[in-house]
Amino acid sequence: MLTFELEDRVEAVRLAQQCESYSASQPLFRRLPALLTTAQKEELIPISEMGEIRSDGVVAVMGAFARLGPFVPVAVIEHIRGEHPRAPLFVRLDPYFVARNEPPVVLMEAVRVPPNPNWWRTLAIRVGAREGGVYELDGTDRAVDDLQAFWDYRVRGVRRLEASAVRREPDMLSMMLEELQVGGDDELFGRCIHLDTHDVEGHTPDTARLAHLDLAINIYDGTDRQSRMKQHLRNGKVQDASRRTHLLRTEGVGLNDLIPVCERFFRSSRLTHEMISSEFV
Repeated sequence: MLTFELEDRVEAVRLAQQCESYSASQPLFRRLPALLTTAQKEELIPISEMGEIRSDGVVAVMGAFARLGPFVPVAVIEHIRGEHPRAPLFVRLDPYFVARNEPPVVLMEAVRVPPNPNWWRTLAIRVGAREGGVYELDGTDRAVDDLQAFWDYRVRGVRRLEASAVRREPDMLSMMLEELQVGGDDELFGRCIHLDTHDVEGHTPDTARLAHLDLAINIYDGTDRQSRMKQHLRNGKVQDASRRTHLLRTEGVGLNDLIPVCERFFRSSRLTHEMISSEFV
């Protein structure tokens, strides 16, 4: 229980700050001004500037110690580094954390709209067509009925996981996945994965390569939250986030890397496994 409480506390701190673009006035870049010059679009830092990343996200950078943004999944970084050591990789650092000495380690740890399970094998989506599913937790009050669903809904606050894939051109297939999680102050958090591939129909997930894969966090406030909860990615355009920031970007990895990334990024193992078994078969 302590592990999850610490993780949730870390993720809840300074949400507004974590969505800011990088600037020279932030503590990290006041101490390491040269690091700011390496930032991509004032959001992401190349992994090549960093040392080994600890399990709690602390990393040595330019003679000091920084920390990954609280939503950046260390396990996804480890997967990409292990499977694709030469792939470009950029991640979000917490611009409000910097230390001269190495800090001590912190302990970290349905109802659905059915998808078409056949497109994944050969990327068989026609131009202009869209596929995807919606997976929801039902809010059971009895842990004995389904302990994992109870934990994900009542403790972690996860409500829904959505997936959408659309072929915009013969050589352009895009996917968006978002897990929606409620938080305090009437906020809705979206853990978002976006990817593109230029491979045409006929490619398998083992052979298709990604032009890019991004991880981001979306925050929906007030009426934006209400609008987003009424919409589904599989139906097309949804409500824009009130605030958004990128967490990680990589290029040239395989489409089949999407599955382990989902397993390491999304909070609800129940919904993630249901999505994978339903869509990515």
